[in-house]
Amino acid sequence: MHATIPKAGCKEFDVAGKVYVRRGASGPWKKSWIELAGRTLSVFSDDEEDECDLRKVVAFSVVNAAFYESKSAAVCPDALETSNPFIINLPGRVLYVQADLEKATTHWMKLMQQRARECGPAIEDQPMTSEDVPVIVQKCIEFVSAHGVKSEGIYRHCGVGSRIAAVLDLFAKDAHGTYLSKENFSEHDVAGALKRFFRNLPEPVITLELYQPLLHCAEIENVQQKLLKYQSLLKQLPLRPNFVTLKKLLGHLRVITELATENKMSIPNIASSFGSTVMSGSMDSSTVNSYAGDNFSGSTKEITVLVDFLTFYEVLFEVKDEEIQKERKILQALESFNKQILSPPRAGDFLMGIYWIDRKGEAINMRLKTSLTAGQLCRALLDREKMEPDPAYTLHEVIFDDKLCSFSLRTFKVCQLFTLFRPVLRESFFGSLRSACPGR
Repeated sequence: MHATIPKAGCKEFDVAGKVYVRRGASGPWKKSWIELAGRTLSVFSDDEEDECDLRKVVAFSVVNAAFYESKSAAVCPDALETSNPFIINLPGRVLYVQADLEKATTHWMKLMQQRARECGPAIEDQPMTSEDVPVIVQKCIEFVSAHGVKSEGIYRHCGVGSRIAAVLDLFAKDAHGTYLSKENFSEHDVAGALKRFFRNLPEPVITLELYQPLLHCAEIENVQQKLLKYQSLLKQLPLRPNFVTLKKLLGHLRVITELATENKMSIPNIASSFGSTVMSGSMDSSTVNSYAGDNFSGSTKEITVLVDFLTFYEVLFEVKDEEIQKERKILQALESFNKQILSPPRAGDFLMGIYWIDRKGEAINMRLKTSLTAGQLCRALLDREKMEPDPAYTLHEVIFDDKLCSFSLRTFKVCQLFTLFRPVLRESFFGSLRSACPGR
């Protein structure tokens, strides 16, 4: 098997073996060779090659064969033993994996899950989004954007220490599966967790080798020369994840400063709050001054650098106008959505029709509490059908005769679903053979 695939075995790997892989819910099963090196999974078939970053895996789940019309439709027919494959859910794609032996299938899934969860303290060791931004950074920014951009003193006021620690603990245990709710955390708790994450990095997101050059650059009086030098230095950052993460963070902070009349966080105020966080992290003052050099006071110049980064954000990070407009529209949508969520809750329970698998036939009318989550609803429906709890099932929102389908987070409250969408319970993150959304 290995010898028929030229590229397999060309790189160093920790463990490798023969399995069967299906790309997507309706793709064909292909005999494949897989190699696991750290948290990188390489998949080699005769005519295809995939490289999967396990830091970006949203979830692992086992196929529930009972859902399919026949056992042969759920499992690989060429495997020596009939066992349930497992699913690797990645942003935008899904892989089904099955080994010849059931024991080997289970071993591969456990090994990949273990590798995916091995998060070190460094920024490059974090669970990542598809854009190579740490998941904790993305989700904290989204939370503050939805609940705190207009809050006075955001990123200056301290949250509650125990709740900040709780946020960090949630992401350490399961970053992709973490959902932050306003009921459990305030905007200041989450903002504090984001700052602490950056402060606790063993090396700041702006690497130490750039520390002194950036302080020197802040002293340049000619604005054009200063910007050119800043751009040159920023290009020395590792593109992924450091540069893209810094760009994401500063874009968010820039939005905060544009609302300074309400939140009182002008560019100098945000820079004072975040300067040392992104430039020197957890270093003590003596270490900071040693990096800064004899002619600089590190902490004050850090603020100057961040003021420049925020003031000239579009130029330094080559932000296109359509990116700015997109971010503003997202912010407006989040604010509008947030107002709906914070509106007075419905009194008592309410009725909602849920379709099983697809929208054929009659909906199952269920009386739901306003606090019920999508995951809890899934469990209730499976109980109703006398089926075992199965994480492969989840709630989808369907509109326009199944032409538009959206996956709902298991922790998302059902009462917050858009009223235009019709809830449908289906298997797996990307649909299934019986799904009305083939190819997802």
